Amino acid sequence: MPTHRLALALSLVVLVAASKAGALDKSARLRTGILPSPEVTLSSSDVLSPTFPRVRLDKYGNVGPKNYVSLEKTRSHTITIAGNGFILQRQGGSFALKVPGGGSAKLRRKGTGFQPIPLALPGRRKYMLVFPMTSTSSIAYRSGTVQKGKVGGKDLTLYDDNTDGFYTTDDTFQVGRSLVFAPIAGHFATSSSVHKFGDISRDGSQVTYSGYSGDTGKLSLRCNAAALVAHAAFGSKDADLNLVLTSSGRPVKVIPGSYALLYGLAYSSTKRKVCAGIVPGDLAPTEVTKGGSTKAMIGGPFRLEFTHGVQGNKLTVSPSAIKLKGNAGEEYVSFKWQGAPRIKITSGSAVLSAGSMEYG
Repeated sequence: MPTHRLALALSLVVLVAASKAGALDKSARLRTGILPSPEVTLSSSDVLSPTFPRVRLDKYGNVGPKNYVSLEKTRSHTITIAGNGFILQRQGGSFALKVPGGGSAKLRRKGTGFQPIPLALPGRRKYMLVFPMTSTSSIAYRSGTVQKGKVGGKDLTLYDDNTDGFYTTDDTFQVGRSLVFAPIAGHFATSSSVHKFGDISRDGSQVTYSGYSGDTGKLSLRCNAAALVAHAAFGSKDADLNLVLTSSGRPVKVIPGSYALLYGLAYSSTKRKVCAGIVPGDLAPTEVTKGGSTKAMIGGPFRLEFTHGVQGNKLTVSPSAIKLKGNAGEEYVSFKWQGAPRIKITSGSAVLSAGSMEYG
């Protein structure tokens, strides 16, 4: 066989094999956009500790990002974005952002934080820094920029989770639209297909991916609570796949495996705000089998778990010892009490004592 015919034959064999394996790389162009709701966004680094997960919420339901710095003593803090140092400064009772090679921009109030500040990065890149939460001497900041594109007709969004101005596998993503972003893993999924992540350009302008043609099942999230919508990140180490689910969304096609809740938010559609963070607690992983359709169930009936002490005729409960859990064992954190908790001491059906608890 002539050399050129042999080369052509080998190329066809490789092409067919790659096609069957779903390994042909594709690319998606991503454009820079604005994070829709930075004050109620939850990303991987915002869950304060992997071993003791917590979500910080203020009384308005705003999510406190990981980047929450005190300027009480130092008066300044440097934020490094794409290799450039932007300096947060406290000037009396106000804050300012000093731009490299330029002046200082005073931060102006907006709600519980400050108005976003647009930044110019090398390569004519645009970047937004947002400040969703502040106090007298402390300020919270996060990226207000996302990179958005289409994969199989679905929205794929990358988020700069660590606010360093670059997009890597250390950052987070979502398919569709949610309040939550999941850590980037080896694979990602939509309602109709599974893909393998390839390369991500550091400026977030392009991502490569390939198709997955192996076994699949379907996973969805359901929350048994009236007027409550759950947004949650789930992950499977054996499937090397992370995804974001909403309790009002459609089932998502995934690789069979064991999927654990990573973190999430409970959104009240009646109060139109986030009312609690969601962490795993005692929730068991959800098993997805080949060809199966599985629901991860969370929500009510809810129960309170707490430890108490008795001294004389006083019963004491530490607020930090109170846990609110769903029926399946997941834990709800940073929720706010509606009025003072009431307690009843019973014997059978008889109420021996009752009263409202108070701080002190």
